[in-house]
Amino acid sequence: MGYNINVSLAARKSALEQIYSESTLPRVQNLDYVEEWGGPSSGVRLQKMANTIASLARNAQRNPKDLSRAIAVWKRDLDWLRRTLYRPRRHNFDWPNSSFESPRHPTPSKAPWSFSEPHLRRRRRLGRGRW
Repeated sequence: MGYNINVSLAARKSALEQIYSESTLPRVQNLDYVEEWGGPSSGVRLQKMANTIASLARNAQRNPKDLSRAIAVWKRDLDWLRRTLYRPRRHNFDWPNSSFESPRHPTPSKAPWSFSEPHLRRRRRLGRGRW
């Protein structure tokens, strides 16, 4: 749609403003997908833009490759959108978070079972083949 992180800040701002205010968006996939973006200058469109950029930043943080530059650009652009276009009283959605948060249930530090448990110590004494 014209948004690219490999261009200047001014060019990205211009592209984001154009995407937000354009009356017709390019047909990227199909008509249903384009309709998900809502009308020009609408809360639906702003929410879709914000969710898309936040999702790109979160997913990149999970990637083992060094995508720190891209993440910084997406976070900067997302912050610019929030400061420039988002009005909490007018737009009926919460602003998305662009930071990757670890799962709510962290991985246990040890296996769910261990040989220190009494019923498994006995089996260990019996030898490997006698479980």
